[in-house]
Amino acid sequence: MQKQGYILLFLFLSATNLLHAQKINGPSIDDYNWWRNARFGIFIHWNPSSILALKGGSWYRAGNNKLKGSNKTTGEIPEVIKNGSYLEYKYKKSVPQEVYDNLFHIFNPVNFDADEWVKTFKDAGAKYIVFTTKHHDGFCMFDTKYTDYNIMNTPFGRDIAKEIAEACHKNGINVLWYYSKADWYDPRYDAKNPIPYQNYLINQIKELFSNYGEIKGVWWDGGDIYVDGKETAKAIYELQPGAIYNGRGPNKAPGIKFRTPEQKLGTFDMEHPWETCAIMQGEGWFYNGAKNIKSTNTCLRLLIDASGGDGNLLLDFGPNELGEIPPEIKKTYLEMGDWLKKYGESIYDCRGGPYKPGNWGVSTRKENKIYLHITQRWPGGTMTLPPLPAEITSAKTLTGGQPVVIQTEKGVEIKLDPEYHKQPSTIIVLGLKNPAKEIAPVKCEIRKPINRDPDVSCSSTVSDGIRGNANSPFESVYETGEIKTHYGEKPPEAKGKKHKVPEDILKTKPWLKFHRGHVWRYWMAGAKKEDPQPWLEFKTKTPVTFNRVTLVEKYSRVKSFKLQYYDKDGWNTFYEGNELGNFSLQLPELLTASRVRILITDYKSDEPSEGPAIHQFDIFN
Repeated sequence: MQKQGYILLFLFLSATNLLHAQKINGPSIDDYNWWRNARFGIFIHWNPSSILALKGGSWYRAGNNKLKGSNKTTGEIPEVIKNGSYLEYKYKKSVPQEVYDNLFHIFNPVNFDADEWVKTFKDAGAKYIVFTTKHHDGFCMFDTKYTDYNIMNTPFGRDIAKEIAEACHKNGINVLWYYSKADWYDPRYDAKNPIPYQNYLINQIKELFSNYGEIKGVWWDGGDIYVDGKETAKAIYELQPGAIYNGRGPNKAPGIKFRTPEQKLGTFDMEHPWETCAIMQGEGWFYNGAKNIKSTNTCLRLLIDASGGDGNLLLDFGPNELGEIPPEIKKTYLEMGDWLKKYGESIYDCRGGPYKPGNWGVSTRKENKIYLHITQRWPGGTMTLPPLPAEITSAKTLTGGQPVVIQTEKGVEIKLDPEYHKQPSTIIVLGLKNPAKEIAPVKCEIRKPINRDPDVSCSSTVSDGIRGNANSPFESVYETGEIKTHYGEKPPEAKGKKHKVPEDILKTKPWLKFHRGHVWRYWMAGAKKEDPQPWLEFKTKTPVTFNRVTLVEKYSRVKSFKLQYYDKDGWNTFYEGNELGNFSLQLPELLTASRVRILITDYKSDEPSEGPAIHQFDIFN
């Protein structure tokens, strides 16, 4: 019996060690089950840069990664901090290192309340948060014994990461740490001699996974220095097996890493976990003075579109210098939560598909149900989707009205009175005879815009260069990188293709430096006092016939607009709307014209010198 006991103990220990060894190989696909079911997370970028509302945070530290800090947090506080002249750099894009690196001396977010934050996140419908423990500037928002450049040496003197983690654990919200592999402050950050910094990084990771209860993973970012991914994974998994992480981190990290398309939707992908990270305010990840807040519908569209592509949305905000969630941002989060309380069954615990995303909208699925999120305006009240290789047994809406669904070999026709069409989406639930997960993805036609390379004119613009150029919203034959659409699918001809724009073309078309849809590529009208009703027009070489229109707005500024075409009698309005956001329209009839424009009849702006901005303007047949 004793011998058998030793054998059983040996087998148990061997199995345990084998399991542990497998875990050191990094995240498995099963580790992502909770994350995929969650679908919605909140990203938080915060550090002393919020004092100056820099919006770009570390990136606005002069010289950023080209110059190092002194790694000294003791001694005399610079005069520029003591006498208040640092305030001249508020909202600026370049802050001297002497100022930036010493903002921590006056960082005192006295209104920070972790419990109030987490209650807001929970009410918003978020299931997890990602918090910046250290951005590229090297400042640590947690209690660490490996550098004095941390939150405990500020007037605030409390471990913010700890308070957030405890509040999340209490409220059933999962936590991941954002951690930048880069460190532009610490002199150990040296690509020619990476080991000292690697040891520092691994020691801090051990702290972050030892001192804060259950942590679900790491959101790596940044860095031009080699850090051993296997050693880092070992440090994590010896402490918390099952943690996940993305692909931006240490070199050759093992396991399945989630993908992180930034400021754009990922392609429909059910094999690889992915998450769109997007900002709610302006162009930057950090506090910007709470300007240019995206509308609730625009944020919900990001969540709906990501879910339909089988991905997540990580929606970012920057707290202010007092530790508060700005009221405008809180309002948007809570309105998202109100929507999710009503319609969250079509997002949570769902997988993307079976219909792939298209201009019409997206679909999600679970059990014997398919949720159609029709985001396109369809004034005719009838829409047809490709044939579905499954028997539909019932149809209803979550958003009101009674749909008529006709299934044939040619397709699935959906009829719903336009009175019940909703924004951000009309949700129709199809009941199936068999489980929805058994259906292979169904391709929806991806149409090419028929207004490529048009002649473009506008009422005004803030720039003829890259940012603000009127040509930016239109696709060009000289597009850089892979051709993408807002709806997450790549046209077949774009797969694997990357081509560089010739230098001579860039001289005449500088906006092509960035792919269309990039956060820096857009048309923006000038000041409202000079141009109260701005317009953007394109003209094709010959008249074209179309019945679909897509527009994507940069900020949620537009309050009312008209879509118009030109004929012998002048401009004719074929659609009038209010909020623009991410807009797609299916017309009940075909139109033929060579000149089409958007006329913005009313808008709001937090920047007096700036008008509304458009990322994308397409028509289709």
